[in-house]
Amino acid sequence: LDAHHLDLMAAMKQAADRGWYTLAWQLADAMWPFFLRLRHYDLWLEAHDIGLAAARSDADPRAERQMLTSGANGLNSAGRYDAAIARFGLALEAARAEGDSRGEGQALLGIGRSHREAGRAAVAGAYLRRAITVWEAFGYPLGGSLARSVLL
Repeated sequence: LDAHHLDLMAAMKQAADRGWYTLAWQLADAMWPFFLRLRHYDLWLEAHDIGLAAARSDADPRAERQMLTSGANGLNSAGRYDAAIARFGLALEAARAEGDSRGEGQALLGIGRSHREAGRAAVAGAYLRRAITVWEAFGYPLGGSLARSVLL
């Protein structure tokens, strides 16, 4: 991915420009390991903005939630905590509207983690505890464990 990331970004832009929305958001999603490992924040954010617009144009709510969450993770990793919280908030609203408990927990975890990393531990705790509750009610104990690890 590193050797071809600029080609992949160009392909993603072309796909979006040509109305190949599914391909555009899928390329952004497929580049997740690259962004997570190599931390090219500008490209991470650009790719997920393109992917989010493409998912919305594709009228794919699941893809939209994925692009919101992945993009918010990029914002958080770049230290843009309040922007990340806002985007995770959009993902939370969308997950709740779709009845997506796993997505709801993921958004709550992201909001909590962003608040914690911004130095707002008390605010973070409320979101992280809610993520635990949602995930455990859904039957996803791994998610609850993940939220607990951030809560500590």
